Amino acid sequence: YRDGRDHPVIVYLQGSAGVGGTPEERARAGLLAALTEGSAADALRDDFIVVAPHISGGQYHDSPEVIDGILDRVLQHTSSDASRVHLTGPCLGGHGSWGLVRTLRGRFASVAPLGADPEDLDGDLDSLEGVSVWIGHNGRDTSYPFEPVDELADEIEYALRADFLRGSAD
Repeated sequence: YRDGRDHPVIVYLQGSAGVGGTPEERARAGLLAALTEGSAADALRDDFIVVAPHISGGQYHDSPEVIDGILDRVLQHTSSDASRVHLTGPCLGGHGSWGLVRTLRGRFASVAPLGADPEDLDGDLDSLEGVSVWIGHNGRDTSYPFEPVDELADEIEYALRADFLRGSAD
């Protein structure tokens, strides 16, 4: 992917349904499916480099050096912008997002965990310094309660003197 432009990089961590299996099976859901179908597909393919690491078990942040190495190779061999590396994922990928933004401090411009308990951030709000944070969580989620996420948003606002735009579909 070398077209003379510096592209932002999206690191997409699959949810638990995508753990194991084949890459082809993983590509049928979430952001990876959006790359192949729908109106957003062309914009995503033309304007972003998407990296979707595959794990066969465990947590994405169990081996941060592997993710870091993948990013090093992508940034070295593509027209990408190291200052615009964004991290996201639903469920298990959201847990991994919290864990990787903590363990790979300074690597990501933004983090957007979706539907994930923030326990893997391990209370390390300093790791979010200079990182744009977008948290997506359904208040009626039965897998991961909303309260810890809401409490973390309050803590981030206080510690980093930042205000979240909060909304509800209710």
